[in-house]
Amino acid sequence: SFNPQLKADLTSIIVNEAKQLGYDFSAMSLIKNSTGEYIGIGEDKKPKPAPSINKVAIAFAAAYLAQQKFIDLENLKIDFDPERDKDCILERELGRYAVFKEKGKISYRQLRELMLRESVNTPSNVVLKHIGNGSMAEGQRIVEEAMAELGLNGIKISNYLPDGGYLSGKTSTENAARLQSYIAQGKYLKPEYLKPIKEDLEHEKHLDFIRKKLGEGSGTKITFLKEGTGFAFHFGDYSGAVLFNGPKKPLWSDEARDAMSIRRFETQTMSATRSLFDKIADTLHKYLAKPPYSNSKPA
Repeated sequence: SFNPQLKADLTSIIVNEAKQLGYDFSAMSLIKNSTGEYIGIGEDKKPKPAPSINKVAIAFAAAYLAQQKFIDLENLKIDFDPERDKDCILERELGRYAVFKEKGKISYRQLRELMLRESVNTPSNVVLKHIGNGSMAEGQRIVEEAMAELGLNGIKISNYLPDGGYLSGKTSTENAARLQSYIAQGKYLKPEYLKPIKEDLEHEKHLDFIRKKLGEGSGTKITFLKEGTGFAFHFGDYSGAVLFNGPKKPLWSDEARDAMSIRRFETQTMSATRSLFDKIADTLHKYLAKPPYSNSKPA
């Protein structure tokens, strides 16, 4: 069973320290995969906006549907047309990802890696539209239906356009943690479908400092909005998720020279929240992970 002090220490970070930073919502879920033991902290069953964590659900659902021959992912190349598919494109991402500027074929592997490793939004929209046979809304419905089949009814998928719709992409920390547990245990997906997702989460670029502490084979996925942040993870025999929402001040601001050149700057609140991420990783390592680990701090 979990050490009671582990929950006490995590609660201090998730509830007390998050409140001090001005968040009106905070939650965490932690699962021991081999036994199903569960720790819930805060409002762990309440869905909150976490669209980038739900990119994992999109990739998992795509693999699950391919396994059932509903869609074909093997050697799949999706026809992409910037004009026809402009409903998928975030303008600010065009400057960084030239693949979305021109008409052509994009491999599903490339889209999945951009979704999970770099948390890019445009490929998530493209994949949803492909799953929905030309309709992003239908793709969302199909992915949610697949998640419900797997016992994750509370995961709601959104588009990733800057129109506010992304805020409807919700999950609870419990559902996000259980999906990570499926990935860690190899549930529901055959190895050939699961392996690429695991590898992508092991190379996600935003939370390398956490994976160094959780150990080899750990995987992470961040979500980062003006309105909230958090991450899902798995390592060793454990899976979990953390969400903070409703800060008094936005977590980042944009500085734009033009629509194609936008820089995102983290606010002081987000910098302080990264320190909370670091404390959570230290606490998980202290009670659950195997040494040694790097004592690097977040950038």
